[in-house]
Amino acid sequence: ADAMVLANGMGANEIAGLPGDVPHCRAVRGANLVLDMTEMKAPITHFIKHHRGNLCPRPGNKLIVGTSYEPDETSIEVAPHIIEKLYSNAEGIFPHVRRLPLIEATCGIRTKVGDGRLRLGRSVEMGSVYWSLSHAGAGFLRAPLVARDLAEYLLSGTAGDFVGPFVAGPTQQDQG
Repeated sequence: ADAMVLANGMGANEIAGLPGDVPHCRAVRGANLVLDMTEMKAPITHFIKHHRGNLCPRPGNKLIVGTSYEPDETSIEVAPHIIEKLYSNAEGIFPHVRRLPLIEATCGIRTKVGDGRLRLGRSVEMGSVYWSLSHAGAGFLRAPLVARDLAEYLLSGTAGDFVGPFVAGPTQQDQG
């Protein structure tokens, strides 16, 4: 292929033949609760981020309560103590959270590299390999911006304003 992108990179460390300058990443699981706000007189309509998680309204009167941060966890089963922790974290902001019906508990596996800062780049060893790693923090919040700027970087070699500070490896700015 002319280009290959490791996006989020879960399991990237196990891919044979990758260049050695692709950052090593580890798993971080994030669990969320999906609650039903249908019966609320005044449903939550705006995203609320607090120091222990977030409340995120979604279409269909759903409310996402999350997100856990569980390093080196790769199971897709959300344990009861994690569900309890998510409820407890949300109660400080939304005391009535437990009154909403639980639709489901979900989880996703993200990556973390080193200190957890976003890592975007292009291999110096193999210029056709790009990466977007370390989305373990607020990855879902910045995903649209990262995707847009990474696509521009891949197509033009120019790192955009958002991703520029996170890019490692050669860019057109370096060559020109």
